Amino acid sequence: MTDASSSSTGCPAPGHGGRTTNQRNRTRAPHTPRGTKSQNGRSTMTIRATTSPRVLPARAVENQRRRPLTAMTATGAAVTAVDLTIKYLVVTWIPPRQQLALLAPITNPEFTLGVAGGHPLVMVALMTLGVVAALAVVIPLVTRGRVPAWAAGLTIGGAVANTVDRALNGAVQDYLVVGHVVLNLADAAVVIGMAITAYSLLPTGTRVSRTDTRVEWPR
Repeated sequence: MTDASSSSTGCPAPGHGGRTTNQRNRTRAPHTPRGTKSQNGRSTMTIRATTSPRVLPARAVENQRRRPLTAMTATGAAVTAVDLTIKYLVVTWIPPRQQLALLAPITNPEFTLGVAGGHPLVMVALMTLGVVAALAVVIPLVTRGRVPAWAAGLTIGGAVANTVDRALNGAVQDYLVVGHVVLNLADAAVVIGMAITAYSLLPTGTRVSRTDTRVEWPR
């Protein structure tokens, strides 16, 4: 015969410290993972944003700004060095008033294509002012990426080469025969550089597409 009071579920079982199984479950705290919050009995993970906007160091920003100017300076220096070297070689190896292939040394005391003339010192001063003004214009454009650095370098390098040649010799030495015109590498560099610069400054809608020869003007 079994005692009803001892078989009841509410009676403590021996060996459990006087607490029933339900009491132990009620007193046990729910496990909450680290970094979570408990809402309505449910554990939800709290995610913190660990990414932040990338901020370039001041030195990196400065290097990015100097890179186009470095390319412009390198191009200009190359044009100046090559043009002055060719002038020296042509004058040294080819006699005056003679032509070798497309090379013929001709001294030009005036500006390109003889558009104007004057005293050598005055012309050197004007050409120097022109180089300074061109630098003041193209440096901001090159830094902002509106004009290719190499195009600006062609223009500046060609102008510097002719200025140095006139300052040293009192005139510009032409040597490249193109049809009925005799010019030099510096002249060609100035013309090409100015053409590319002008094209780069055109509004986007006025540029001619490679696949369409029509000019699209902005509406």
